[in-house]
Amino acid sequence: MITDAREAVVLRQIRWRILPLLFAGYFAAYIDRVNVGFAALTMNQALGLSAAEYGLGGGLFFAGYVAFGVPSNLVLARLGARRWLPLIMVCWALASLLNAWATGPTSFYAIRLVLGVAEAGLYPGLLYVLTEWLPGRYRVRMITLLVLSTPFSIMLGSLISQPILRMDGIGGLAGWQWLFVLQALPTIALALIFFIAMPDSPATAPWLTPANRQWLVEQLARERSKREQVGRFSVRDALTNPTVWLIALAGIGINFAAYGLILFLPQMIHALGVSTTLTPLNVDAEPQIGNFIGDQRRVVQVLYNLLANAVGFSPHDATVVISARRTDHRVTFTVSDTGPGIPSDVKDKVFDWFESHSHGSRHRGAGLGLSLVRSFVELHGGKVRVDSVVGKGTTVVCDFPVDQKAHRNAAE
Repeated sequence: MITDAREAVVLRQIRWRILPLLFAGYFAAYIDRVNVGFAALTMNQALGLSAAEYGLGGGLFFAGYVAFGVPSNLVLARLGARRWLPLIMVCWALASLLNAWATGPTSFYAIRLVLGVAEAGLYPGLLYVLTEWLPGRYRVRMITLLVLSTPFSIMLGSLISQPILRMDGIGGLAGWQWLFVLQALPTIALALIFFIAMPDSPATAPWLTPANRQWLVEQLARERSKREQVGRFSVRDALTNPTVWLIALAGIGINFAAYGLILFLPQMIHALGVSTTLTPLNVDAEPQIGNFIGDQRRVVQVLYNLLANAVGFSPHDATVVISARRTDHRVTFTVSDTGPGIPSDVKDKVFDWFESHSHGSRHRGAGLGLSLVRSFVELHGGKVRVDSVVGKGTTVVCDFPVDQKAHRNAAE
């Protein structure tokens, strides 16, 4: 709890001047660390990497990370965060950039190992910075805010990786190469910002008044003195402490599960039929189509199922067309794809319950939705028909009557 006005002012300034730099640094590290999972969708085939070779490369990152974590932070304690952290940011950005020019398993292994070495000092270094700037009673909440950068980086990484992968062929580079290039360059810019904006210590922070600087320096010195009265530990003491090893063991378990998922999840999702490309959708609706009475949720579900089927059966980059027309007596929705079409022996059973008819689809069970479509359309007093030519595609037409007086139960 904040006890006085001066303390509140100082903490607010640290929160807005120091924490964003730390957050951005950890955010950038995670982007450069996990982008290989998205690149693997096309990189593995280009480099001739098997799943085992890709997994080994992903694991070698942590060999360098573990081996150089302590040495990196011993250097940090001597040089200071303002100099050392920007330097390792540039190093890991360049290592990540080199991924774009990997030529096979050996170069991939070497680059991932170097990337781990470069990033090794970051997270412990960020925690060290927090101990140099924040009184102990506020560090936990600030660490919580810092760690929040991890899910944000994974979320943003997944959003930006897909369009970057589609840059295949631009400038003579493959999409996966552009992924490493465009996600590494901002880290170099961040290193420069960090060097300029990060003070050497609280005693030199230009945005703190002299009185506030003195208060913060005294608070931190008092806490440091109390800790050293309890005990002073050398590097050897820390590395031989059983509690440290128990915490490390817990961390190994957490990261083993988390990074296994992060590195392979994009490939797992892709194996389920989700493509790295987008399916273009052409919407053709009359401007003055007006309204009709019906159950909005069921009508939306009908259109969703039709579009899901069309996307599932369409070739990559093929266009799906949805149109809407109105006559005096009905509103007609039509969804067309250019997929493999429906064989004649299947067409008669396409609306049967418990039949998936997923032949030719990128999604398992893509045909299951058609039985639900017919059920909902008929509840509105409408009709569904399917026109399909093998090798040319399928068109599904749903007619909804404009006059619902005879079918009021549809919205029940």
